[in-house]
Amino acid sequence: MKILKIIKKFSKKNPDEVCIIKDDKFLTYREFWELSVKFGAYLNIKSNKKKIVCIKENDDFYDYIAMIGTLIAGGTYVPINKLMPTNKITNIIERIKPEFFFTNSNFKNKNTSIINSEIFKKDIKFKEKKKSKNAYILFTSGTTGEPKGVIISKNALDQYVFWLKSNIKIDKKCKVSQIPSIGFDLSLSDIFLSLISGSKLIIPNEEETIFTGKLIENKKINHLVCTPSMIDYIQSSGYLKKKIFKSVKSIFFCGETLYEKQLSKLFKINNKLKITNAYGPTEATCSMSFVKLDYLNYKKYCNKTVSIGKPNKNMTMKLLSNSKNTNKNYGEIFISGPQLAEGYFKNHID
Repeated sequence: MKILKIIKKFSKKNPDEVCIIKDDKFLTYREFWELSVKFGAYLNIKSNKKKIVCIKENDDFYDYIAMIGTLIAGGTYVPINKLMPTNKITNIIERIKPEFFFTNSNFKNKNTSIINSEIFKKDIKFKEKKKSKNAYILFTSGTTGEPKGVIISKNALDQYVFWLKSNIKIDKKCKVSQIPSIGFDLSLSDIFLSLISGSKLIIPNEEETIFTGKLIENKKINHLVCTPSMIDYIQSSGYLKKKIFKSVKSIFFCGETLYEKQLSKLFKINNKLKITNAYGPTEATCSMSFVKLDYLNYKKYCNKTVSIGKPNKNMTMKLLSNSKNTNKNYGEIFISGPQLAEGYFKNHID
């Protein structure tokens, strides 16, 4: 994967640059890469198969190490929100039959090998094994029925992440927020962009998870990734203020409708903000269209709600309606291109 090559290269060129921060603890890029390789090495020692690894959210550095480590091993990871009920987690395990389930919480299941951070104490040499073409399987919440597993290939993830890097300019000095759960595909937009840009990924503590404004204030966030409704929540909790948002240079919105009134509030307290509004289903690797907004141009993209913009590079988006509908402004959105999912998980991956 191109993503892995970039992270590895940066870890060698800038080994002592800080990679991930949570409160007063941090990992450098060298430490992060070495731990990720060790995780991958453990997987390959224990299995010759094209591995599937469930990762239940731990709210610590190990979530990200496990994700990158699984990819290094050539495997496919399955991120699981920490709030997902146990019966739904069990259902996922029964359906996909993962070789490993990584968690630091108390979880037991007889149908998979449970591993935790104790594996990092082992001295293991890395060996190449069979590789899957797929990067991750992301299961929907299942609020309206059984969760669906969306399969995203390594090529699709590469395509998306390098699109992000070419359109959102951040560097190794930048502090990037990591607010969305790893079980929500919006998290791709902060985790992977930060890692391939050599930036600092900032993990909120328990209080900062509840009060996102406090995270922005305490950690002096430069690039914010969140859903639009988070702005309303920040305002209601008393943190939508000029002095708090003065460190923020750019914001990436996705996952919900963005409203003109939300933009107006933001530009009122910081008129230098660069904002990207993105759109896309889980089946298109997080987002596949975007519009860039600033204080001077945003109103022309608004009609109470904000435009979803134009397709990402190499993606195509068309509005199609049935023959009876004569209004060309209504219809279903059809998308195509290299970011599309491989399909839904059924009996096998590839």
